[in-house]
Amino acid sequence: MAIATLVLQGSDLMPKDWTGIIQAASKSPLGILALMILFLGVLGYVFFKDAGAKIKVVMYLAMLGGVIGYGAAISRATSNVGSESYRVRVIVVDTHQTPLSDAKVWSSIGGEPMKVEGGWLFIIAKDTKPLDGKVTFYVSKDAAFLKGQAPLQLGEDHNPSVTVALENDRSAQVMGIVEDDQQTAIAGATVSVIGHDSEAQVTKASGNFSLPAHATDGQQVQLHAENAGYHSANSWCPVGDTPCTILLPQRTPLRAEHPSSHQQSGGSSQSQDQQNRNKVSAGNVAFKSEDTMQLGNTYPVLVLVSPTVSKADLQQTLESELRKASPDIPKKNADHGKMTTEEIRVTPMMRAHLSANADEFEISSLTPEDQDTTFEPVTKWEWNVKPLKAGKDLKLDLTLSLVVGSQGTPHALETYHRFILVKVSFPLRLQNFIAGNWQWLWATLLVPLAGWLWKRRRKQSGRNGSP
Repeated sequence: MAIATLVLQGSDLMPKDWTGIIQAASKSPLGILALMILFLGVLGYVFFKDAGAKIKVVMYLAMLGGVIGYGAAISRATSNVGSESYRVRVIVVDTHQTPLSDAKVWSSIGGEPMKVEGGWLFIIAKDTKPLDGKVTFYVSKDAAFLKGQAPLQLGEDHNPSVTVALENDRSAQVMGIVEDDQQTAIAGATVSVIGHDSEAQVTKASGNFSLPAHATDGQQVQLHAENAGYHSANSWCPVGDTPCTILLPQRTPLRAEHPSSHQQSGGSSQSQDQQNRNKVSAGNVAFKSEDTMQLGNTYPVLVLVSPTVSKADLQQTLESELRKASPDIPKKNADHGKMTTEEIRVTPMMRAHLSANADEFEISSLTPEDQDTTFEPVTKWEWNVKPLKAGKDLKLDLTLSLVVGSQGTPHALETYHRFILVKVSFPLRLQNFIAGNWQWLWATLLVPLAGWLWKRRRKQSGRNGSP
């Protein structure tokens, strides 16, 4: 196509906005077919205008065969999208009834939606239509914790539209278990969502609880738990199906004045070790990832935690570590991405886990998930992330956890969400284009090659025939 474009540009047969025409036409099979006919026609004229009648007829038939073959391929590919198919337009609005264009849309019968002006378009073929004709369309905007759905009955109208209103679904539950520092379930503990004490729940023998979260699935809420004989505790827990553990340290009982030396030594040592493991102090965290990535490339993601280093110094250290981990990324690109620095609770042992959908990112961990934060002033977790598909708002989730208790139980502390724009580089886009359109590219390339060979042969014949 590049060769044909240059020829057309040089022959003054192309309008001034030829790049816009090519970009617009290449977005549809019929547009590509039109470009193919145009390019082949101009190329045939340029290379064979001085050829004999027989050669012109042969090349015309070859070009015509290529065009017919590609047209037949288009016809077969679109045979299922006929008059009996449904073209459903989905319009998404937020809580203020403002149309949105950056949400995730899918349906109960699958299918890939096409982004169109003012919404999304689903093409539902006759053989995929449910027997009862009922289809439900789902929409989510994870960054704002908004969700919505709307049903549609497919009937005589083959071009229906449906509007899906997004809203904060606050019907989700927060669940978990209350344990002591020996990982024993505590019965009779009172648990409540802070700000909603009237809905407090008392744990049974299993120590479990389940409360209305008054938040959307994926968010975090702060819970308060207390019980006689234990220190009360506040803990952040995720809303949804992931249970959390609230730790209530047992109050130290009064001891006799003269216990046996063995009991005193053993009990003191065990208590001291337990206190060291569960010691919580104030600290800082710094986390950053790229907000724009190229499909197929690998990018570093780092998080730093320190109980002593300030947020400003921790941010500077993270920037330096990122430059070391990715020296090939230009500085203007390295400056992109969202930097998070904030105060957090720190324990001697902490866990950092980076996760994403398996079909969107490949994540390789370069450091252990569980690390001791007392060895160095700054503790580093590092991953290599490789995007596997192009798209907008592909999500990475980083969860920081406190690891406490004699068995090293992780307690989710904070979850950070990153929404990544993954682009496709021009070389990779060109490679995919060639792989998907080789059926007609051969004809486009064959014509100029045949013309070059014919001219070369004609020149050689002229030299041999000259005196």
